[in-house]
Amino acid sequence: MGSVVIKSGIGYSERTGARYIDMEAVSTVEDMIENRIKATIPTEKLGAMPWAPWGSNNLLPMEMYKDIESCGILNSIIDIQSRFAINNGLVPVKTVLDKKTGQRIIESYVDDPEINDFLEGNNVNFQAQGWVLDLLGLGNGAGRYGLNRKKEPKIVTMQRDDMSEVRLARKNEQGIIRDVYLCAEWNLARGLDDKRLFSRPHLSFIAPDADLQKQVKAGRGREYAFTFRNPGWGKHYYSMPLWYAALKWVKIAQGVPEMKAAIFQNSMHVKYVVIIYEKYWEKTFPDWKKYTEKQIKEKKDKVFDDIEKFLVGGDNAYKSIFTTGYRDASGNTVTDIEIKPVDDTMKDGKLLPDSAAANSEIAFAMHFNPSIFGGNQKAGLYQQESGGSSVREAGLMQVVMMELERQHVRRALYVPKKFNGWDKRIPGLDFIIPATVLTTLDTGAGSKPIVTGDGAKPDPNATVNNPE
Repeated sequence: MGSVVIKSGIGYSERTGARYIDMEAVSTVEDMIENRIKATIPTEKLGAMPWAPWGSNNLLPMEMYKDIESCGILNSIIDIQSRFAINNGLVPVKTVLDKKTGQRIIESYVDDPEINDFLEGNNVNFQAQGWVLDLLGLGNGAGRYGLNRKKEPKIVTMQRDDMSEVRLARKNEQGIIRDVYLCAEWNLARGLDDKRLFSRPHLSFIAPDADLQKQVKAGRGREYAFTFRNPGWGKHYYSMPLWYAALKWVKIAQGVPEMKAAIFQNSMHVKYVVIIYEKYWEKTFPDWKKYTEKQIKEKKDKVFDDIEKFLVGGDNAYKSIFTTGYRDASGNTVTDIEIKPVDDTMKDGKLLPDSAAANSEIAFAMHFNPSIFGGNQKAGLYQQESGGSSVREAGLMQVVMMELERQHVRRALYVPKKFNGWDKRIPGLDFIIPATVLTTLDTGAGSKPIVTGDGAKPDPNATVNNPE
């Protein structure tokens, strides 16, 4: 075993105090996730399965939520954005058309026993937050409607499914996804005969209420799945979350605390930073791309050990290390290996600017202003504003920007509203998501309620309870 331990392309030597960065190991997104979780269904057999695999090994969502849970800033942003989206929770209201403005306005809040029991019995607000978490973290959401056994069935249950456990069936000849497959342990599933796996009929993306009526008449069962996702390009089955564009920054945000912890735990001081670029391995070992994982590790360990021998010891004083290089189109010299001496990272916080930049880049990718939770100057190199006004405006903007996620959640209630006949019994029935936002002190209060949703505005002449 080599004296340098490399993890996700970053390693540390306790013997010499050198930090190693293997650029070849973190050069692509595929390299970062390759072989982190082993699948029991071989990749070459996934094409014969009736579901569309999610990622090259069908385990991409598992990789994504592991990255989320091990990155503090990313996990926190997803959680707080879900709170901004759901705010005070879903509330049933009756709306009417305002002939002057052409918009629907709230006439009254609905206090209906059947609807209240449905919302409370299915814990809809917590289910809704789960859907938003899935959309922000994995880019997709899924759930199931459950019907009773009566002659004229009604939807009595509505639940959120953990999106990482959901796989969509392949499209049929008409381009329609007719089923979804669910499994809590896709990394252990062995095929269609595995008892961990089951399927449910899938409702149409376009008109789920009409499709439910049709499938119920066809006798396809008492439980039906529905899915939704963020719009994108070239994604026939699964969309990607916004943060995934900043995956390399997520790796940096994860790696810096690990290295800091190791340094503090072992009272280490970084003396050198050794950066090995991708081209070095290919130039030094002509058959590099043909090597097995074991051979690659052996070759790299040998190179790391050779460098280690030259970094310490009295016999090595004043020695030089020679590396290959070349000149680029601009005439600048580019080397394959860089060895940079470091004075004392414990004293000057050498890695903190990298961590701050990673935090900012992740926040930018997520459309999130870190000043909302006090992340002003310390949370990122590009975040310099401070003060109450910045927090208030950032918070209000976040409420506005989460409207797309709210539309997905509100649409989940559209099907029970139509199928159960609530809309016929209560014309104008809708579900809104009231919010509380901060205000300036000169308004006479620290906060005020607002209405999010489809743009519905309260009728000033109607008797409406405070949504709080």
